[in-house]
Amino acid sequence: MKASIPRIVLRTALGAAGCAYASLVLLPGSALASWLSRIPLVAQAIAFPSIAAAGTVLAVAAALLGGLLARRGEGPRAGGGQRAAKGGGPRPTRRGPTGFALACSALFAVPSLILAASPGFGIASARGESSSSTSSTAVSVIAWNAAGRAGPEEIRDLLDGRDPDVIVLPEYRDGGEAGARRLAGMLTASGRDPRNYSVFSSPTDPAYDPTTVAIHKRLGEYRAAGGIATTFGSLTLRPSDPAKPTIVAVHTAPPVPGLMGRWRRDLDEVRAYMDRERGRAILAGDFNATLRHGGLGSSPRWADALASAGSGEGTWPSSLPAALASPIDHVFVNSGASVVSAEVIGLGGSDHNAVAARVAF
Repeated sequence: MKASIPRIVLRTALGAAGCAYASLVLLPGSALASWLSRIPLVAQAIAFPSIAAAGTVLAVAAALLGGLLARRGEGPRAGGGQRAAKGGGPRPTRRGPTGFALACSALFAVPSLILAASPGFGIASARGESSSSTSSTAVSVIAWNAAGRAGPEEIRDLLDGRDPDVIVLPEYRDGGEAGARRLAGMLTASGRDPRNYSVFSSPTDPAYDPTTVAIHKRLGEYRAAGGIATTFGSLTLRPSDPAKPTIVAVHTAPPVPGLMGRWRRDLDEVRAYMDRERGRAILAGDFNATLRHGGLGSSPRWADALASAGSGEGTWPSSLPAALASPIDHVFVNSGASVVSAEVIGLGGSDHNAVAARVAF
């Protein structure tokens, strides 16, 4: 009986872990998954869905193989071989994995295979419809965490062959008039007329680089308004023309030791905005969260551009292949908008790749 207690505890722990993992992958919008995704270590693990899926499948395969080899290496139970020999009966068979081992393995392996095959599985935001619309309400957006190091060459590469209506730059380095002048110089170097853009910077802690937004004047006039307030700077920009979308630029704290509490509060702030916004809106920037963190991808009224386009590519760190990187930078749209196209853009000068999207309202 004493020997069975550790086994019962181990089985219970493995079963609970398997159910938790399955809920994170298959039911990311559930209250359980939302809570689990905000726990230290879990938050970091699910930030890399492709790596997590592959690692889990390999771990399950290794565990099953190890268990199988261990069982086949066991000799017959005490006295069993002698009784079999005396009675002339068959020798003890070699046993494979138990039913519990197979069931527990399935709890880990099946969700991992689904996640690898379909990164957007269970994500409400992936329901955005593709469209070839040429509507006058089409808006193109680029979001790129500049990591405080963006220069003329990076901005030129970012805009090469593109003419975005909205440019969102978390960690742009300079704010206010100084930032506007520096961005104007880089727009000029990339062949753009800076007089065609309205530039805004977020109020933020002096210790952090602000979030900067440039909006092409063809969208009309915009003004800064109260809205989301996140740790590393956010902006809410309202249009004078109600047919145009509100632009919300976001940069949350990352889920690292010392900032986990702020990260959770920032995600709560973002989700609260998503729940209350009823007008046309675009929400873009560095969220430091995937669509499986804190229910970020579970709002039925919002669509993530990359997920809607069927892309499973990530944006951070830029040193990893996009297929393995963490998808923490987003462009969201709401109110029935359709995603025309979306892509990840590899750039130098930052540890983030950019997200470019074209949407139509």
